[in-house]
Amino acid sequence: MPFSLAVGKAEGKMEENERRLLQSIASLGHNAAWDAIKERLHLAEVEFKDVVRSAVRDGYIAARGSQAKPSLSLTSEGRRELARFRSNEQKGVAGIGSLLVFVALQFELDELCRRWDLTQEYPQLTWTGTCEGFRVHVLPAHNAGRVEAAVEMLEYLNAPDTEMPGLVVVVGICGGFEESGVSRGDVINAQVIADLGSRKMRTGPDGDHPEFRIKAFNVDGRLTRIFQSGSFDKNAWMGQAVSEFDFPEGRRPTLRNGGGATLVSVDEVVSTDRWRADLRAAWPKALGVEMEAGGVLAACVRKNVPVAVVRGVSDLANPLKADDEWRLRSLRSAVLALEWALKVLRKAEVD
Repeated sequence: MPFSLAVGKAEGKMEENERRLLQSIASLGHNAAWDAIKERLHLAEVEFKDVVRSAVRDGYIAARGSQAKPSLSLTSEGRRELARFRSNEQKGVAGIGSLLVFVALQFELDELCRRWDLTQEYPQLTWTGTCEGFRVHVLPAHNAGRVEAAVEMLEYLNAPDTEMPGLVVVVGICGGFEESGVSRGDVINAQVIADLGSRKMRTGPDGDHPEFRIKAFNVDGRLTRIFQSGSFDKNAWMGQAVSEFDFPEGRRPTLRNGGGATLVSVDEVVSTDRWRADLRAAWPKALGVEMEAGGVLAACVRKNVPVAVVRGVSDLANPLKADDEWRLRSLRSAVLALEWALKVLRKAEVD
């Protein structure tokens, strides 16, 4: 072999890190550069060399290049092993298959990168990582809005090398309607997205009023069933959120799930009492408002891909709306709820 791999074995980490090694080499291409792979895996030098040595010994990869510029490539056995890993991942998400998470804002992506150790290499559209033992792909729009979301999602789904996801989960923040009993910090697992695709302005005796033309999308029900099951401990989830995310004294998040929980999807930020009242009049069961799920669903319906929506309430869609600590606190509570749902799936798989 043209470079040294004489290090000891890191007990207990070999299987997971070998899988990540094979995936990294496959995504970087033939004769993938040593340094690029090492940087992607975020392993210490000794750990990284040990994983490489093990994969070479098992015949999964071949070491090439020189001492100065070493590279690695998958062998035919490595390609078969990687295919086996991917097949097991798809079977292992307890009926969900491959999981794609959609976020709109940069701070939402930053939080998922931190929690799930996400990585990305150009020209990938998604960031990839692991959550509760499952491989996840995260697609960021980097901007708010239904149209932006629809364009990003369709571009991803239409890419020739895209593996069609078994479930798309829209994760992020939203505005809540206090009149519907919603508070900041709550998490809404939507069952219906009321998409405000168009509207007509009508003139009446007391001024102009918008006439909403709403299209209702029913979202996938698998997360709803998990959240409603006895396997999901709402009190334990709430306790962890309160202790880890610095909820003010006496405040705690509530998981809004079931009963036709509805979010209205709009093109604009809602922060006036009049606009909020008009939306609630158009859809009285609405718990809040958001700006991307309508576009994601419009795109995914064309490809017959199911969508779930889990959002944390960061404001009450009123004139007091502000960019404050509730944005991050509510996002983290929503992500924690999704993580706990995946934990239930993992347990169901093991059992």
